[in-house]
Amino acid sequence: MNALLLLVLSVVLGEFGGAELPVREVRFAELPPECAAEYLPFLREERQAVGTRVARCDLDGDGDAEYLVWTGACGSGGETWSVMTRRGGKWRRAGQIFGSMHFVDRPPHRGFVVETPHGWEYATWSFVELVDGSLKRRLTLDVRYLPSKTNVLRTRPAEIIIGER
Repeated sequence: MNALLLLVLSVVLGEFGGAELPVREVRFAELPPECAAEYLPFLREERQAVGTRVARCDLDGDGDAEYLVWTGACGSGGETWSVMTRRGGKWRRAGQIFGSMHFVDRPPHRGFVVETPHGWEYATWSFVELVDGSLKRRLTLDVRYLPSKTNVLRTRPAEIIIGER
């Protein structure tokens, strides 16, 4: 079985939680303008927001940390984060992640296992990594869970469908 599949399955089954990604609150004025602009303008105005949550980590192993910027968008399925990379002195969006993120730094695999729930008994799990300045989805698992009798959601998979990209 391939190592990436084993890694994603270990997250799905709760055996590997991923590395702790330090997220902190940062004022918009302290961020590069391109990164601050990722927070949705209508939410900034409505919430009178002066900052957002941010994480820094080296997603592609080049020695330079990328920004993960919360866009302010969230819902029952998770949150939306923009992954910002620096190229030629400018910050640009490499892509966005929606769902619950589990940071993975296990060479040669460095990226995120992302869980996106679809109702009570179904979720998509994907491994996403930064390649050539863009987010790429490498592996996707569609998981159907057994109905819960204890109101604990998505605890025991009934079926896992594997899709490689």
